[in-house]
Amino acid sequence: MTIWLVFIIVALSCDNEKTIYPFYKDYFIKYYGESGNQWGVDMKQLPDGFILLGASEKEGEKKKIYLVKVDELGNEVWSATFGNEFGNEAASIKITPEGNFIIAATVGSASGQTDVMLLRVDQNGNKLDSAVYGSPLFSETASEVINAASGEYVLIGTSEEVQLKELNGIWVLRTQPGTLDTLSQQLWRRYHANGDLNYGVGVVQAGNYFYCLATSDGEDVNQGSSRSGTNYYLIPLEGSGEQLTYKAYGTPGEEIAAQLLKTDGGFVLLGTTVSGSQSEIYVTKISEGLAEQGQFNVFGQGNIKASAIADYDLGYLILGEEWIGDDGNIFLANVDKFGNPIWKRSYGSTFYGEAFGSDYGGKNVVKLKDGSIVFIATVAMEFQMKMALFKVNQEGDLKPEG
Repeated sequence: MTIWLVFIIVALSCDNEKTIYPFYKDYFIKYYGESGNQWGVDMKQLPDGFILLGASEKEGEKKKIYLVKVDELGNEVWSATFGNEFGNEAASIKITPEGNFIIAATVGSASGQTDVMLLRVDQNGNKLDSAVYGSPLFSETASEVINAASGEYVLIGTSEEVQLKELNGIWVLRTQPGTLDTLSQQLWRRYHANGDLNYGVGVVQAGNYFYCLATSDGEDVNQGSSRSGTNYYLIPLEGSGEQLTYKAYGTPGEEIAAQLLKTDGGFVLLGTTVSGSQSEIYVTKISEGLAEQGQFNVFGQGNIKASAIADYDLGYLILGEEWIGDDGNIFLANVDKFGNPIWKRSYGSTFYGEAFGSDYGGKNVVKLKDGSIVFIATVAMEFQMKMALFKVNQEGDLKPEG
């Protein structure tokens, strides 16, 4: 089912509008940003609203990290931008134990190489500190940051050799614990390459171990032979950063990992499987011992690409994007624990009844206590892109139940 987001162009010609007229008070779509383009990347729920992470690009300038605090109805409380003049790509946000925010981003440089930045921001949007990690020989990109149980941060991303760009690997970094002035000191840094294509995607902590999700075309150490195309790879690390093993999961097609979810008793690996010109969401469930416990696909009317998954008592909410021809829409599915569809929704922009542009989901979807669902996305609005916050009912609709 496709839900069209009908925008009146005249009403949106003013860049500083903050609200796309809500259908009802409790269910809405709201967008954020003034001049230029804004993209929605990640979000976290707060006791009094949400913190939204994205990117903002004004005319004649490079992208900056864009952070927005909103209340429970999506009304903006404050916003802030961060970053250098060479371009900045926001990747991930977490809430620290102190209630502040830790952000992972990729930052540009005068040489054209990229490094990874950790940025800490307080509850009012003020910068506390930042640290940049990089090497003259590599361009690095960030994917996710998490709070480690002992007070440090762990980051995962991808490292590409500057001269031989076809060589890349997964890197994982753990910072030193302590005060702000020790943030730039790393406790350890690990690099993993298995094959020609290696992309670090996500990391979670379980007990004393860190589990890293990646996309790789390398050999599966458990099978002793190369697999077909790229697959999901799960790499467990000891607290010291030492690699224990790694294991591949996938199909005869190509898998592109998107997110790693820790659940009771194991993990869920989310991504996209591609076969020829067709793509669909592919979910693999594994035990804490890395044994595969099941997998399922989620289909749409067109090609589907996954971006986020949330676990709840009856099943999973899966966010992504759906392409039908040249039109890209936000895709949201509710499935049971075995992958059977409960419902699917597609949200697309229209101007005067004509489908327009590319709309897609971000890295987080949340099911609230009342059953309603909130997610971050990017919406095409004629000549601009805008960060958007959606709140829909438990059926995925922008209206009350019934």
